[in-house]
Amino acid sequence: MAPTKCAHEISQKKKILRIQNLMAYCKTATKDELTEKLHQTWDIPQASITDVRLLFVLGANPQTLYTDNYGSNKLAARENAGTICSLCSEKYKSFLKKAQIIYDAQFKSTPITLCSKGSPACSSVDGFSSNTSFSSTNGSSGKGFIALSLDGGGMRGLVSVICLLFASRRIFGDESLIDMVDWTIGTSTGSLLALSLAKGNTLTQAFFDYWEMKNEIFLDKSTMSRLFGNAVEKQTNNLDNVLSQTFPPETFTFKNYKKRMTVPALDISTTPARLHTFRNYPYGDGVEYDDVTFKDAARASGAAPTYFHPHEMDNHKFVDGSLAANCPLNILFREYDCCRQNKQECSLACIISIGTGEPTETKRRYKSGNSIKERTKHIVHVSELLLEQVVGYEKSILECCQDRCRANNIPFFRINPTGIADRIDQIDNGKLTDMIWKALIWLEDNSDMIDDLGKTLKDIHESKNINQTEEVAKFVNGTGSVLNGAFQMPLTPTRLNYRNRSHTIL
Repeated sequence: MAPTKCAHEISQKKKILRIQNLMAYCKTATKDELTEKLHQTWDIPQASITDVRLLFVLGANPQTLYTDNYGSNKLAARENAGTICSLCSEKYKSFLKKAQIIYDAQFKSTPITLCSKGSPACSSVDGFSSNTSFSSTNGSSGKGFIALSLDGGGMRGLVSVICLLFASRRIFGDESLIDMVDWTIGTSTGSLLALSLAKGNTLTQAFFDYWEMKNEIFLDKSTMSRLFGNAVEKQTNNLDNVLSQTFPPETFTFKNYKKRMTVPALDISTTPARLHTFRNYPYGDGVEYDDVTFKDAARASGAAPTYFHPHEMDNHKFVDGSLAANCPLNILFREYDCCRQNKQECSLACIISIGTGEPTETKRRYKSGNSIKERTKHIVHVSELLLEQVVGYEKSILECCQDRCRANNIPFFRINPTGIADRIDQIDNGKLTDMIWKALIWLEDNSDMIDDLGKTLKDIHESKNINQTEEVAKFVNGTGSVLNGAFQMPLTPTRLNYRNRSHTIL
């Protein structure tokens, strides 16, 4: 019997199972297969806009939906048959209106080619296996570190992944943007993303990890249930299990990672609580870096109060780094200043700051009073303010960092879509794809900023090539440096695109 109700009205269990099957298919599908799947899914009454958006995010080309008005005709047929509600119909129409524009903004722009294939400067560098270490030198470019700062925000970390995917596809035509980065700092969910990419995951793989872990970690419980039930205990155990599987302790440690990595957490072992920074480079004043595992760093920085228990390690207790700095730019500059004060060679060639989205600015309705009802509302308002500080960022910190970058001629890029106000423990597939769609629309509207980032990265790379040419000339003339009997030339990393699609060689 033909379906008579909208896809979003089917049981939650069936919706979750359908999305799980779709994601399992997408993991091994090629881009052409994803495109064909999108075309087929559009005409399936049981499929929802969630299915369509996920296929699109993972690389499906929506072009066939516009051939002979296929997409609009099929949608009209579903409307006439009564198998789609007005709300879902509007989401489908929004997709048709923007999908091709967003796709072209990512894949149809001319990618930047930084150097020809086979050049020594294009040799691959892996964060763990390379003999070249960027953690204590002045970055792979020789002009300074290209720093990536990742905000906290729970499941809104999906927005950060989407921002990096969009930028990388538009600039390079693949997912290799992350390989340009020499220094990564991430707090809370940003630390999880930073360490996942440091592990060698592509951005697409990071997206899959985020999508799958939401149901593996978070329970669909209210705040009161977490505070007075056993939800925190269960979620803590879930998080520990996920991190152990993602970052085997015997394999992934800060000491073995060759590029710079910084992960802040809040040490609550003493009063007052103190910022603790996990790092893999000398800090100065006799302070050496921690030989900490990726698992412990992610667990410490992501221990959000009321969601997870503090992380205990070496007689210390750590909670979410976002309580100290959800946008860790101030910690980045603190680390930078200390290195320079201790006469370490350290400069910044570029800073890329990725947010997890922020709400649209609206007028706050805030009233205080003495009645029980008014006092209750006051407590709710205070709770909302605290949550905003945890998952948001202090604008004065961002403005100070921007001013400092301008004063020191450091290119600075802040990519943070607006209109995002989802909970940090959001696990509803439909609401998460709504969030992702808002982020994609914002990114397309602000694609000029992405282009400026691409031009800056190209300038940095070309400057490095000039420096390398000069060093080669010195070596030929007998004045070059020799290490272990061979001339040492900095290497620039490259990351193959997910599913071995065509990509630009750096």
